[in-house]
Amino acid sequence: MTYLLVVSGFSLRQSGLRRLTLLCLLAINVGTLLLTFSRSAWLGTAAGGAVMLVLVLWVQRTGSRPIRWSSFWLLAGTVLAVVLAFVAVVWPLLVPRLGLATEGVEIRSFEERAMLSEAGLTLVQKRPWFGVGLGGFSEALHRLAPETVAYYEEFTPVHNVLILATAELGILGGLFWLCLVVSPWLALWMRRRQIEMTPWWAGLGGAMAALTVISFFDHYPWSFQQGRLVLWLIWGLWAREWTRSLRSL
Repeated sequence: MTYLLVVSGFSLRQSGLRRLTLLCLLAINVGTLLLTFSRSAWLGTAAGGAVMLVLVLWVQRTGSRPIRWSSFWLLAGTVLAVVLAFVAVVWPLLVPRLGLATEGVEIRSFEERAMLSEAGLTLVQKRPWFGVGLGGFSEALHRLAPETVAYYEEFTPVHNVLILATAELGILGGLFWLCLVVSPWLALWMRRRQIEMTPWWAGLGGAMAALTVISFFDHYPWSFQQGRLVLWLIWGLWAREWTRSLRSL
């Protein structure tokens, strides 16, 4: 997902064989993303794509290195073709994932998320200032509030990073997480008339927005090593572009 958005931004200034190679890789990546059947990943990618589009339009309006519109339309056409082919082939499997039909697995998925959100808020109430400790959500849930998930055999982290961070680190830790999420966009808005947006930076912004959206529906950007690595890598690359832009003022 993040690869898709970052490389999409990079490809908007490419041409020739390099552009063709990137489009082929992006088509494979779109297909892989769709095959995950992850609604949060789909939603995050859609939101990240919308943010990237806004930033790309910013590039065209104010940047000294505009995108190649031929690359943009080829990218959009490739993504649309893969999505339509996927929908045509696996439509029966998509029906329940899109909420057009009810199945036991889907009902449990929604119920589990709602239940864990309530359980997470219960832990915040029990340990509001110091939390239950980093990585200790599931154990604390079993120890402090087992009645909230008594009918499930396994205790998993809540599928909302803000609640999870607050439960594990306390209210101050949750606020720090929220500041990390919001501050890049606030800084971008405050310096919007001074910095120079680039297609590569637009792709990074889209990836960052996608991960932010996903963090409100899945816990892996916080709880899994791979999720943390991707998130901090995107933040670091975004910060590098921010620093580069400020130095050029």
